[in-house]
Amino acid sequence: MLDRLPAEILGSIVQLINVKSDLTSLSLVSRLLNQYAIPELYRSITIRANDERDLTNFDLRILAHGAENLRYVKDLRFVAPFRDRLGARCIPTDNDSGNDTADEDVGNGDITSIYQDNLDQTQNYDESEHGPLSEETIQNAGYGHSVHTIRDEAEATATSDVEDDDILNETSDIDSSSEVTKGHILRHKRAERKHEMFVREMMSRLLPLFQNISENNLQSFSWILGTCMPPSITDYLSSKQSRISALTITSDISCFHLNRINFEIDCLDGLTQLRQISWLANSFAELYTLGRLLLQNTVHLQEIKIDCGLPYDDEDFSEINTNLFATNVLDIEAGTRPELFRALRKLTLFGVSLKNGVEDIIPAFRIPNLQFLKLQDCVGTNEMLDCLADSSGSMCLTSFELDFTGYFEDQFDMTPLMRFLRSFQGLEDLFVLFPPAWTLGREYWSSISNNHSSLRRIVHHESGVYCRGDGNESDGLFEILSGLETIRCLGVCSQPSSLSTLLARIEPRPRLKLLHIRPRGWTNSSVMDILTWRHEYEFSKCLPSVKDFANWAFNSNGLPDLQVLAYGDFSFGGRQPNILLCRSSNEVAMPSSDVVFRQLGKADEGLWELVQDNVDFLEACPEDSLLHVD
Repeated sequence: MLDRLPAEILGSIVQLINVKSDLTSLSLVSRLLNQYAIPELYRSITIRANDERDLTNFDLRILAHGAENLRYVKDLRFVAPFRDRLGARCIPTDNDSGNDTADEDVGNGDITSIYQDNLDQTQNYDESEHGPLSEETIQNAGYGHSVHTIRDEAEATATSDVEDDDILNETSDIDSSSEVTKGHILRHKRAERKHEMFVREMMSRLLPLFQNISENNLQSFSWILGTCMPPSITDYLSSKQSRISALTITSDISCFHLNRINFEIDCLDGLTQLRQISWLANSFAELYTLGRLLLQNTVHLQEIKIDCGLPYDDEDFSEINTNLFATNVLDIEAGTRPELFRALRKLTLFGVSLKNGVEDIIPAFRIPNLQFLKLQDCVGTNEMLDCLADSSGSMCLTSFELDFTGYFEDQFDMTPLMRFLRSFQGLEDLFVLFPPAWTLGREYWSSISNNHSSLRRIVHHESGVYCRGDGNESDGLFEILSGLETIRCLGVCSQPSSLSTLLARIEPRPRLKLLHIRPRGWTNSSVMDILTWRHEYEFSKCLPSVKDFANWAFNSNGLPDLQVLAYGDFSFGGRQPNILLCRSSNEVAMPSSDVVFRQLGKADEGLWELVQDNVDFLEACPEDSLLHVD
């Protein structure tokens, strides 16, 4: 029967299957179905480096079980966790400390892995379905030049007295009598050689993978490892995969080698068809490379994300009254106001200075025409919001996120945000992270109500490094939820007991499908390392009140439309403690009759679809940054 179907129809049917395990099963049914399933199964693959202590240790079992099918790959992703090592990731370490037992300590089971696993299950080829690739197999098949770890080689280099003497002999112009100077030179050179070996080892392991991918077949490439990318890979992408339309790079913002080793400014000039670009770049070399990419793709780019790794102010680098991002990255002559990105629809800026450049940056990105705008700790944001509010033109925004952690002094003035929100209508998503010093009066909540007929999702989180009870925002939040019947997803920083009291006052009840409660002040980038223990402590301490709230919310007197209750911090893939709860059905009710909720399980496909559709909502407004500068 199947062989009677036209090939186009059969192929279209197979393309509708987005669960990789289903495609794997389909490929085993018959030769005919295998012919259509295999290209879809290998269309998108993810190569993982699961050991943060050695990010050259990739899972490359796909080379042993499906190397010949890599010719079908169109979306190639390299990913690693960002949980324990948030800086200096380019050099392997023997440090075994981390969060390995965090879930057990806080008593939340395998919460985080459940969230992450379900986000990944439909996206990419899963190497775990195949058997392990032994070191002997790697050697015999040529999948890497060696099976010894880079950590062993790096340590051997660092402890070699002969090599230390060689290093010092290379620096004869330095005062040899200074032991401090000698020690500094040795440490620097050791780190430099470790880094060189790290890059070589990484490329030797990945080379067979790239050799099996068809030339100019990739449409999307992602490097989400938080490490330097070997120059040979950037050369390969530029010369062999010029049809890439989506590029994501997350490098190591704390690596001092980036400016000299990792990027030649023109290393990606061959990519001229980009429609999406996301780059976490902190070094000047990367920023100049990014600028070249942006300018040679102005016609095509629809989505741009620029993450500088940490907030910075132009005044830290220049005394002149100019904007370095506009002049040096976008190559804009001050005051010319060019319209560069005419196709742009989505823009995310983190740590990008807007000060003294708003009049040029607004038309360059055609911000009034954007559908999505996200500004995170950008100095000069209030200047931009005021300028947009004063503009006579209309805004097309449907999604807006503003993250103020209190890093800059101007973030404590909320007047520009209120003026901006009152200046246009049609907003569907409003995500705001505000510093604790904000006083949320009636005027602020009134500005949100200006979009009452269109708002569907609201996130309202507070930054800080402390936990406290609800403040003066309760009355305003009550008014918002009472007057906005369109809201289906709500994210707030609140104590569960206070929130249930507030929601119980509202009649009829809000028709929320997804409610996210994030306790205040669990994270802050400046003290993240010393407060890691507190995340777990606070999460465990709050669980009893979360259970009480869930019992009320999923009860007949609670929130009748609620499908998922999310509690905790889900930013950056949920690397902090979190939990997802849902209503108990008769078949899977909790043993205790007075408990009407349960934790989401992997079988809850419909509920996970709701979570998948709102990942941006759950992970919005992070207090922390993805990586830290050591």
